[in-house]
Amino acid sequence: MQGGSNRAAVAVLVAGGYFVAAELGHALSVPTVFTTFWPPNGVLLSALLLSGRRHWPLLLSAAAIANLSFDYLHGRGLALSAVYFAANAAEVGVAAWAVRGVIGRSVRMGRLRDMVAFGLLAGFLAPMIGATLGWLAAVHLGGAEPTATLWRLWYAGDVLGILVVVPAVMAWFDRPPGVIGVARPWEWALLTGLVMLASAEAAAGVLTAAFGGNPFAYLSLPILMWAVWRLGPAGVAAFAIVLSTMMLRNHLVGRGVVFGSALNIAQAIPRLQVFIALLVLTGLIAAALVAERHQVDGALAESEARFRQLAETTGVVPWEVDLESFRFVWVGPQATALLGYPMATWLAADFWPAHIHPDERDATIALCHAQMAVRDCYELEYRMRAADGRFVWIRDFVSVTRGPQGPTRLHGFLVDITVEREAAAGLRAANDAKSQFVANISHELRTPMSAIIGMTELLLADPVTPAQRDSLQTVRSSAVALVTLVNDLLDLQRIELGKLTLEQVPFDPRACVQDVCKLLVPLAREKGIGFGVEVAADVPGAVLGDPNRLRQLVLNLAGNAIKFTAVGRVAVHARVEPSETQDLRFCIDVADTGIGIPADQQERMFEAFAQVGGTITHRQGGSGLGLTIARQLAELMGGRLWADSTEGVGSVFHLTVRLGCAPAQILVAPVPMPVPAASAPLRVLIADDSEVNRLVTARHLERHGHQVTTVCDGSEALDAAMRQRFDVILMDCQMPKMDGFDATIA
Repeated sequence: MQGGSNRAAVAVLVAGGYFVAAELGHALSVPTVFTTFWPPNGVLLSALLLSGRRHWPLLLSAAAIANLSFDYLHGRGLALSAVYFAANAAEVGVAAWAVRGVIGRSVRMGRLRDMVAFGLLAGFLAPMIGATLGWLAAVHLGGAEPTATLWRLWYAGDVLGILVVVPAVMAWFDRPPGVIGVARPWEWALLTGLVMLASAEAAAGVLTAAFGGNPFAYLSLPILMWAVWRLGPAGVAAFAIVLSTMMLRNHLVGRGVVFGSALNIAQAIPRLQVFIALLVLTGLIAAALVAERHQVDGALAESEARFRQLAETTGVVPWEVDLESFRFVWVGPQATALLGYPMATWLAADFWPAHIHPDERDATIALCHAQMAVRDCYELEYRMRAADGRFVWIRDFVSVTRGPQGPTRLHGFLVDITVEREAAAGLRAANDAKSQFVANISHELRTPMSAIIGMTELLLADPVTPAQRDSLQTVRSSAVALVTLVNDLLDLQRIELGKLTLEQVPFDPRACVQDVCKLLVPLAREKGIGFGVEVAADVPGAVLGDPNRLRQLVLNLAGNAIKFTAVGRVAVHARVEPSETQDLRFCIDVADTGIGIPADQQERMFEAFAQVGGTITHRQGGSGLGLTIARQLAELMGGRLWADSTEGVGSVFHLTVRLGCAPAQILVAPVPMPVPAASAPLRVLIADDSEVNRLVTARHLERHGHQVTTVCDGSEALDAAMRQRFDVILMDCQMPKMDGFDATIA
């Protein structure tokens, strides 16, 4: 109810309905004795259930005015009228409060739960309050005899008034259809006519003689069933109004099926009230069940239509298979478009196994049986032969329904993934081509870079001016940086493609860490900062793992620490932490007193090409790939990498990796190679298909007084070795005609 005018209109409507219903109840009463049917309480309760609680005082006031007006017209005293209405108001208020508390704001007569709660709370329990209060008022104020019959008649009249009127009003606002479907217009017109007929019967009683002696007027069951099946709760409620009005009115004038010579009116009416109450309540519950069933059927039909539309749109083929023969007992109509076979062919025996690709048939069937035994849902991927001879990639989503004795039903749906498979194959081919391209490019880049570095070092060994030396050192450092970038890119690509393999060989982690740190001491000394390494005593001398990748991690972290530390020191600490498994948890902490890292950058710096400051042209140099590769390597080795840092104070990088345990005896001490005297020149053979590499290597060796012979491939190296004895042979692994591996074996 919105607005003052609307509230006033509703109040007037409730008052009018209450007054008319009171007149109907008066027409169905035994003069000066009792009322057999009191519908005003049903009108008022309907109004309360359909409105918010804040409007209840207004509605109760409107009903009170209508009740006082009705009693005034019929000569009842004001005091007794007020007490009677108070009893009715208490009954209706408790009923509305209880129904709202159990059901909630929305009360629907077409819902079984609501119907049962309403019938119990409002139809049977609440009228006890009104009957008790009314009986007390009638005895103490109205002069009635204090008999149990009076209370029972009052209670039955209130029960009928609520059970008959409230469902009719509520169902009119919420009209769920019956099982067969939505009622036709003529059925609603007939329903309206029946309600009008009951109103005419109640108002004037002119039809009493016409219906009173007609036994067909009491053939209520067929009409009730029609109302239940076609009109739902609304039809049952309207029929109840007609039935109760007609039967009660006719019995009051001595024309009724319950009335007989052996019963007076006081004995017949209570029996009729019980009969009508049970008939109405049974019809309402049946109508609620029918309405709910229809709603469930409608929802199921809608769901099936939606699923069918989805299947037709997406090309999904639903199916069901016989568990014993693996024969399709049902497939969706989309199956014809999937493989081109008619439905009858799909349902033929052995269709599914016979049309699976021969290379995958046995494995697919075996996997299906194995998965069915342990899982309720699983997926299969295989190829099936289409009608045109081509093979279609299928993803089969399988669902297993189980009973007490095991699987009882196998069903699911098929999806054509041929395009997806072809795209994936194309993507793999593109990735392989990219990998090969990057490998070739990196090789082509590293070859000239190695020449630049080698030639630069040769020039630096000669007497040059200070300016020339600075220029040559710049060239060398730039070339080294470019080679490092190429190596990082290769590592990153191998990691992303899952092609980076880790060794599992025995090594000494203590020596591994210490050897790397020895390489960095000159760099730290050059910057004027301290550098130290400490290996805890509990670190074992033999483990299983990849020593090269561990060296790479330590070199990256310690090298970064030295790079970003201008004052202070860098410390490397290695230790072992307890592990829940048999593996060893090896931990390395690299601490520095460098520039530190802002809190919002500490995770970002592990992203590819990212640096503190947001640019790869940071004044300290670097590509921004080192920490990215280091973190991914740490994760591949079963550990992790993270940092704790304070800007302007320094950083601590924490590295953990998992290493296998190995007995110390497994390590074999390296056999020292015999080294010729430094003064004796060596005869060296160099085999390399790169002229630049041969030239750089030969120049280095010749500078130290060695005799060098160069060849282009492995076959020439074999010929040279047959003609002359060499102290050292240096061969490239990859060369045309015959590579270094084949030449060594030969």
